[in-house]
Amino acid sequence: MKLHVCRRCRRVHPPQALCPDCLRPLKAQPPEYLVGEVIGKNRLERVLGTGATGVVYLAAPDGSDRRVALKLLIPDETDDAVVRRFLREARLLAELRNPHVVEIYECASSEWGVPYFTMELLEGVSLRRRLAERPEGLPFDEVCRHAREIADGLIFTHRRGVIHRDLKPEHVIETTTPSGPLDKILDFGFAKSLVRGGDTRITSLGLVLGTPSYLSPEQVRDRPLGPWTDQYAFALVVAELLTGRKVRGGMSLADIVTTEIARPIPAERFEGRDLPPQVARVLARATDPDPRERFPDVRAFVRALEGDARAERRGLWYFLGRLRRSAG
Repeated sequence: MKLHVCRRCRRVHPPQALCPDCLRPLKAQPPEYLVGEVIGKNRLERVLGTGATGVVYLAAPDGSDRRVALKLLIPDETDDAVVRRFLREARLLAELRNPHVVEIYECASSEWGVPYFTMELLEGVSLRRRLAERPEGLPFDEVCRHAREIADGLIFTHRRGVIHRDLKPEHVIETTTPSGPLDKILDFGFAKSLVRGGDTRITSLGLVLGTPSYLSPEQVRDRPLGPWTDQYAFALVVAELLTGRKVRGGMSLADIVTTEIARPIPAERFEGRDLPPQVARVLARATDPDPRERFPDVRAFVRALEGDARAERRGLWYFLGRLRRSAG
């Protein structure tokens, strides 16, 4: 990723030849160019990582000994839609306080003309890294612990009208606390508010927002999204943690949107793994193409995964009751 900087105006612009303000040539710089600069009251110390739309820096707030992660949006050719999505991410997250959701401190527009937010600095490893360390998959009990903590975070956000809709192993960090390991969900960059509705112009651009390997049928088919959408991706993540392999690894986007989303996870994906008998059945239900056939919430899904037969039965009666009410 490059920053297209006007040295005279001290602003970052989308990729183009000239600064739109002073018409001087822009110079492409690496993200490290801003190290040492002050954004708001935060001095940038080093680059922590880069993504499709932004750069994350280690930053030191003025007058404080603590360190934070500062995410700076780098504008590109995607016009205002990415900016709106970025700001929406910050606003949604700033309202959420839960041990399993990354905490947001501040959201504003920087002196360089681009928006940013600061969040708690997480010390730990992602579940993607855990999978790299254990390519054969994680033990069942360990996967269940991760699943319980992720479910707690998702239940919290879902009850406040927020869905993640881009859940994947990279977006869960296992941190270390005095009481033991703790999972935190981050990067709600594609989050959607079910309460306020959000800016429909973002999704009307004809883009499928999310990561192909974890897309749900309703995302591909432009159907209503909700907590059931996160449950679908969550189940794909759990399956990956159990087997060490992406359920859709090596598949093209065409294969995913034409074949994979039309069926639950096949039971043969778990052959050769020493797993409890309910696992394949529960994961198949959580990835049913029809959201009405999934579990009523992610907590019921996890309880059923752990072998709670009552969770499966309650889920069944829940959906039968809902179908009867809909028919009436």
